[in-house]
Amino acid sequence: MVEIIEIYIIGIYRIRQTFSITVVNIVLFDSKNRMHFKGCHFRPELDLRNVLHGQDTQWEGSRMISTICRRIAESLGSQLKTDDDVIAVYAYSLEILLGSAVKLMLIITVASMFHILIPALLFLFTFCLFRWLGGGVHASTYLRCMMIVLLLTLGMAYAATLPVNTLQVLILYGLSLLIAIYVIIRWVPAGTNKRRINDAAKRLRQKKESLCALAVWSIVVFSCILDHHNCYATAVILGSLCSSFFIMPVGYQFIGALDSLLETMGKGGEDIAYKG
Repeated sequence: MVEIIEIYIIGIYRIRQTFSITVVNIVLFDSKNRMHFKGCHFRPELDLRNVLHGQDTQWEGSRMISTICRRIAESLGSQLKTDDDVIAVYAYSLEILLGSAVKLMLIITVASMFHILIPALLFLFTFCLFRWLGGGVHASTYLRCMMIVLLLTLGMAYAATLPVNTLQVLILYGLSLLIAIYVIIRWVPAGTNKRRINDAAKRLRQKKESLCALAVWSIVVFSCILDHHNCYATAVILGSLCSSFFIMPVGYQFIGALDSLLETMGKGGEDIAYKG
């Protein structure tokens, strides 16, 4: 009989702001009081009990990606003669990269069909930059995340193509700037229940990085306005506004309500099953 006595989190492999793999060493004692160590990797959204028993659940659409990445990681690990823990890091890193590539290709394809590719890319880059620096809420499954980002990007890119004059763009810029500054000072870096940054030095550094990015963002906005590309300026401004929204508490409430609605309707991907 092996009983779990103590759990040590020994490190986090931070791939992006939205993804992380936590490496856990679990101290075990059997009936003869012999000590064992079990290394585990788990994603923030998975219950620790599932990890301890080797149980992982995914929605069907991502299972193929996970299988492909795992096989590539195992092949790479065998060539480099690495252990299972490192192979797990390889597999999840590849899964993140491949999943992001699929998401980007889908956005590019659909945006090209509607002739809004450049505004879509400008919005997406701005949105991801501030979310990467500032954190914020995330949907509970990959499918929901992909659909939210796709619809949000296409909707905001289309909105950016609507005719506006320079004064209106400047007003929108000023509003977005004030909101972004307040959000950075008040909430950045925004975490989740499973991932929070409490270290004061790290929080201050991320606030400074976000403010620097905001300064560069302002230069880009004015460059677009001076070049008479109000559409591009609007797309960049909307990217900042949306990222601020998902960092604020109201953004957490919105995604939480959306997750609950999709769960009730039985849509949006497979829910994570907790098995004791």
